[in-house]
Amino acid sequence: ASLPTATDLQYKIDLAIVSTSSLYDEPMSSIVPNIIKVIEASSGLYGYTGLNHLVGCTAGGVIGSRATTANASSESSSDDNKRECSPYEAEASPAISVTLALLPNVDITTFHVDGEDVPEFDGGLFQQEFGGSDGTEVWKRLVGLGSSSNDDDASDKDSTDPIFMMIPSPAFQNNLDDFLSGLQYAYPNGQTFGGIASTVSSLSRARLFCYSDGGNNSGNVHGNSCVGVSFKGDIQVDTMISQGAKPVGGVYRVVATGRNGPGGRGMTTAEEDEAGRSTIGAIVLDEAATAEEEQMMEEEEEDENDEPMDEKEAKQASLAAE
Repeated sequence: ASLPTATDLQYKIDLAIVSTSSLYDEPMSSIVPNIIKVIEASSGLYGYTGLNHLVGCTAGGVIGSRATTANASSESSSDDNKRECSPYEAEASPAISVTLALLPNVDITTFHVDGEDVPEFDGGLFQQEFGGSDGTEVWKRLVGLGSSSNDDDASDKDSTDPIFMMIPSPAFQNNLDDFLSGLQYAYPNGQTFGGIASTVSSLSRARLFCYSDGGNNSGNVHGNSCVGVSFKGDIQVDTMISQGAKPVGGVYRVVATGRNGPGGRGMTTAEEDEAGRSTIGAIVLDEAATAEEEQMMEEEEEDENDEPMDEKEAKQASLAAE
């Protein structure tokens, strides 16, 4: 909603990040072409004629923003086409969120990695099998930054390591540790962030999107794999870990396990069977730990309320930027 007007030096969108609900009946293969069509159709408003790169995935919940009610039906009155927007979240309902990024002086490379292509990480001992004097070549090739992409060019020796944004599918989890370890080995000063694709229903498979203008885009929708983007150049990223859910309820203590467990206390066979069938007889509320947890949460809330307003605003601005 606040996209600046295109210039002679910046006439294409550098990167689109897409999050779409898995509930749509339309084939997922239509997502990327439709987004490109929308960008091209808006060229009269913003001046952009196309899209360079795109990555994204399906999700059980979609977060984005939309024009406020007051401005949704009115035409933009400012020269820079800015509109006031409010955050919006759609969970378990059809929705799509598209973030467009303009990144001048940044080299962007998208990549798609199948789980079967990720070797087991063993500290670089396999370099003779895969090539490369130090065992890093295989990992660089997986993210499209091998020797063929001038990654080892002499003029690039002193540059900083890339920043990686990756979106794996749940089925990629068996290969994710090796992949992350390999990237850290190949780029020890690099940064990696991202999130896992999901679906509304566990009966459906997550889908990933990966597109680059001029690349081989015969199949820009993927399943059990990982997609991502590497950034190199005039860009900085602050990474953080965001808690996905806040614990609710009391603190419980395990007091018994089933017959196949390690055993929490001496139980008869009937008690073991009961503990194996249900958690009712296996856990009890730990009142002391629950009271301590509640007190800690109250103290944290009081500390937040005692913070000066300017510090709160600074934190909110920092989180919004991230």
